[in-house]
Amino acid sequence: MNDSADTTFSNPESSHKKQDISDEKNLVVSFIQFLRQRISREQCTTDQVEGIEVAIQCLETAFDLTDSSYLFQPSKPLLDIFVAAEGLPAGVDDFPKPTAEEIKIANNLKEEGNTLMKSSQFENAVLKYNEAIKLNKDPAYFCNR
Repeated sequence: MNDSADTTFSNPESSHKKQDISDEKNLVVSFIQFLRQRISREQCTTDQVEGIEVAIQCLETAFDLTDSSYLFQPSKPLLDIFVAAEGLPAGVDDFPKPTAEEIKIANNLKEEGNTLMKSSQFENAVLKYNEAIKLNKDPAYFCNR
C-alpha cells in the first residue's frame, strides 16, 4: 500500500479542530477588542490600564495571536453579544430574587454538580451548575461553572 495515497485525503476531524482553534482565536480577539475599548474610554485608573495591557499580552501569547489574527472583525461587539445572551431584559434593573424553594433546589443542583466534578463528569457538572444559575444568580454558582 502506498503511504502517499493516504495523505491525499483530508482528515475531517483535523479540519474541524482547525475551525475550533480559529473560532477560539476570534473569540479572544473580540475580548481583546473589548479590553482595548475599555482603555480608550479613559474610565480606568493607571493601575487598571497596566493590568489590562498585561492581560492582553498574556492572551496574545497564550493563543498565539499574530497581526493577521486581528483581521477578524465581529459583527457585534462582544459585550452586546453577551448582554443579548445572558443579560437582563430591557427595562429590568435587577434579576428577580429567588424564592426559598428555588434557593434550596439550586443548592441541591450545585451539590450534584460538585459530585459529578469529583467523578470527572465535567460536562454533566456544568449542566447542573447552569440549572442552578437559572434558579439563583448567586455568584458562587458561576464560580463552580
